[in-house]
Amino acid sequence: MLLLTVALWVKFATAALMLKPQLSADWVNEVRVIGLAAGLLIFIPVRDLSRPARTYLAMMFVLAGALFARVVGDYSPMDDLVRLFKWPHGQLSTFTSLTRYLHEVWPVLVLAYLIVHFVSGRGRDVR
Repeated sequence: MLLLTVALWVKFATAALMLKPQLSADWVNEVRVIGLAAGLLIFIPVRDLSRPARTYLAMMFVLAGALFARVVGDYSPMDDLVRLFKWPHGQLSTFTSLTRYLHEVWPVLVLAYLIVHFVSGRGRDVR
């Protein structure tokens, strides 16, 4: 919970730093707050499950999140995205490309780790 809280505040701070002032307030909208609250409510009963069950659920949630982001994701042209920020366009273009690449790769890496963890039985407990 501490890691998630710190990550959330770092994300808020970097959004306020990078986005144009009129767009910083729009970044935190109702949908993001509802998603964060739903995630925390799901976390409470899931933490009492056995490790294999949590690993399996983590795989399903990562798959669902990646699929959902792909289906409803906003992959607008680079020029439209760069206009939201107050950084120089050259720097931001490189940063945005790297961010999109990581957005595509991280679910695959997480799934590979979780599958190995689930199949190897390293996390088995007796619950």
